[in-house]
Formats: sequence, structure tokens, C-alpha cells
Amino acid sequence: MAVREALNQAIEREQTLSPDDALFLALQRVKTEVNRDMATRLAQVDKTVLRTPETVLPALVLAAQWYDNASRERDITSRNRVPHPGLSLSSHYASLSDDGCGDIARQRA
Repeated sequence: MAVREALNQAIEREQTLSPDDALFLALQRVKTEVNRDMATRLAQVDKTVLRTPETVLPALVLAAQWYDNASRERDITSRNRVPHPGLSLSSHYASLSDDGCGDIARQRA
């Protein structure tokens, strides 16, 4: 947020110094696009929590345990490249975001 505010202030400062209407409007478009892009990128940032399945379990069971919602099985398998939904290996970490999705990566030795 501090970066966004600093960019907005810098653009606004340049706008006040601009004697040309076309330049002012171009700076306004840049400001709008930068803010839109930053908002989009920030929305994609997920807080993650690392979990390791205690044993080999189907993704359906992990979804039921972790999210209290077995229908979230597809979130686990599709976003985490689980090779088979019936096997979520205990040698994987599950990195889960606040929205219940995340990535699984091989456990590091």
C-alpha cells in the first residue's frame, strides 16, 4: 500500500506541474492503469499455510479434513498437480491459501 501511495503522489505531483492537458490526461491514464494492475496483483497474493498429510490419503479425504468440505478435492488435485486424486502422498507439503487453494511441493530432505 505504501508503494501505491508513493506512486500516486509522484504522478499527482507531475500532473500539477504539467502545463499540457494532453500530458495531464496521459498521466491520469497511467495512474489508473497502475492502480488497476496493482489491485489485480495484490488480489492474487495468497497467504499460505504449510501442511503435510500424515499418511497417504485420497484428495477427497484431505479436502474433508482440511476444509471441512469434500467437494474441494478438485482444488487440491488441480492446483497442486497431484498425479492421482486417490493418492496424495505423505511426502508432499500442501501449501494452502486462505481461500483453500495452494500448491503441493516435494518435501525437502
